[in-house]
Amino acid sequence: MNGIRVVMNHAGAKAMLKDPAVQAELLRRARLVQQAAIASDPRLTPEDIDANAIAGRNRARAGVVTVTRKARNINAKHNTLLKALDAGRG
Repeated sequence: MNGIRVVMNHAGAKAMLKDPAVQAELLRRARLVQQAAIASDPRLTPEDIDANAIAGRNRARAGVVTVTRKARNINAKHNTLLKALDAGRG
């Protein structure tokens, strides 16, 4: 094991984290979470929960948020988004 040296290409890693393909994959996973949350409660519709992805300063990010008061109340009572989070793993 002696003599092995790993050198990070920081510029390449940063470019990869902001790549449009990474952002598209994050959006795909966020939409899976959105769909799972909507499927878990018949009162929720696609207008109630939103999935989005943006390229931030250092990396791409995705999020799933409640849009309407009805969705916020359902999520507060039943943890809908937290329970649907596992759907984004695959």
